Amino acid sequence: MKKRILTLMGIALVAALTTLQISAQDNDQGKQEGGKQSRKEMKKHQNKGWMNQDGQQDRMKHIGQVLSSLTDEEKAKLEQLKKDDPEAFKAEFQKLMKEKREKMQQEESKMRDLVKKYRESASDEEKQKILAEIKTATEQEFKAKMEEQKKSIEQIEKRLESCKKMYDERMKNASMMIDERVKELTKDPALKWDNKRH
Repeated sequence: MKKRILTLMGIALVAALTTLQISAQDNDQGKQEGGKQSRKEMKKHQNKGWMNQDGQQDRMKHIGQVLSSLTDEEKAKLEQLKKDDPEAFKAEFQKLMKEKREKMQQEESKMRDLVKKYRESASDEEKQKILAEIKTATEQEFKAKMEEQKKSIEQIEKRLESCKKMYDERMKNASMMIDERVKELTKDPALKWDNKRH
């Protein structure tokens, strides 16, 4: 359990670094394209928090959302890929992050369009129909968010359980651990295995 949790934390760390690479690549691409469009895109990313200090939290949140949306089987595949081929792992995670971001953008765009249609509609009947669509889309978004939060809570509970077990084990063996530490501290330096003479 502890090894699995540490592996998932490793995936999250590599994923964070991968996301930074994506942001840097987007930034470089924007510079190469030049003109108003690239500046507009950069401004959009800044407003979203991808290129400022607050953006670090946004990136970690985004990574958390991606990881929590994966099944145990998908996570196991990622873990194995990370061991076997780190570069392929980075590419795969970049792909997952991009897909998640694009999906979110599509959903946001769809919602904006529905709200615009609702406001511009003159017919009460049409407004009610659009309102029902907005409610359905909002319910789906809420359900997806709650599912992600539930998975996050389950992962936190697993980590907490692992920490509790480790704590109990250390407390159970406290006397032996203390004795071992005292021996280590008071051992003649000349008898230590890794003794280095300066």
